[in-house]
Amino acid sequence: VLFHVCAANLHTMTQRSPVTSIITHAGSSALVAVMLFQEVWKRSLCRPMERLVDVEQEYPGGVEHIFSPACVPLWRCSGCCGDDSLECHPTLERNTTLQVWSDNLVCDKDSCSPPGK
Repeated sequence: VLFHVCAANLHTMTQRSPVTSIITHAGSSALVAVMLFQEVWKRSLCRPMERLVDVEQEYPGGVEHIFSPACVPLWRCSGCCGDDSLECHPTLERNTTLQVWSDNLVCDKDSCSPPGK
């Protein structure tokens, strides 16, 4: 998707005050807020962020179960370090207990299905 930001407004993106810009897309225009560089930089740094994690990825041996919800919100390291030789990783880890619903699958040698099916 191609967006065009009017050139007259580009210089204001480096200022510290809230900025609005006219964005044109497919012939229509809209007035939108532009996130300032300092805020973009702050949000891009390595830090914990809430992410949806697939329950089956956390319990790879549980293939005989159906989990609901299939994904749960957990805090994970995310962001950029600004140097290819560095990577974002946790300095502290802890277990989090979340309640999910689980149903056993009935498995034979060729396939698995929910009970009663």
